[in-house]
Amino acid sequence: MRYRAISELVEIGAAYEVAIENFPDDLEPDSVEGRREIISSALNYLEDNGIVPSQQNLSLIQNELIRYDRDNYEGVFGFAENEKETRDLIEQNWDIDGFIVYVNLEWSIPTNKLAKYIKSDIFPIIHNLEIE
Repeated sequence: MRYRAISELVEIGAAYEVAIENFPDDLEPDSVEGRREIISSALNYLEDNGIVPSQQNLSLIQNELIRYDRDNYEGVFGFAENEKETRDLIEQNWDIDGFIVYVNLEWSIPTNKLAKYIKSDIFPIIHNLEIE
């Protein structure tokens, strides 16, 4: 599967909608468990659709979940009122440090020309570059 950064906020909205559709009847929406369930389900949807776990995506996801909950569902899950908890829950479920991209390049490519050979959609997710 090809991995990519989030290109449109509508993808987060779609993940949120899927999470709401699958929300268990026995959970209260405005509870820690309810928020944890929605966040986990939405992040799983994004990962299943090839979205990479990056710091940039984490911030986008947090802000968009808060906005989407407030604007479309009158804050039923309380993401805005519990912003720090929301961020913590997203960080717990979005393994930023565990994502590695391997790129095979020819040995003859000079390192000062490396950027030319890396696809542009990977640049936003590069935080630590190691060359082996």
